[in-house]
Amino acid sequence: MTITEIYEIARYVTNAEGERTDVLLPLQTWKSLLGSWRQMIALLEDREDMAVFREWLEERAAGEGESISLDELEAELIADGLLQS
Repeated sequence: MTITEIYEIARYVTNAEGERTDVLLPLQTWKSLLGSWRQMIALLEDREDMAVFREWLEERAAGEGESISLDELEAELIADGLLQS
């Protein structure tokens, strides 16, 4: 669904002065938007992760990159809530 299509089906709620205060969308449209946003966020996070990894590889190649043991990595992931112990 395109932005133009969303604008065409959006309905607006107005206050007593006629100012738009809220937007009503069909539930399926709302779910579709949420899904698109989640995908976009995931892609941005993936790109950010790749950039961090590339930077680390460059530092490592220059002899500046820091390394940690798998035990330390596991402890960090658990502390960050990304891994269960």
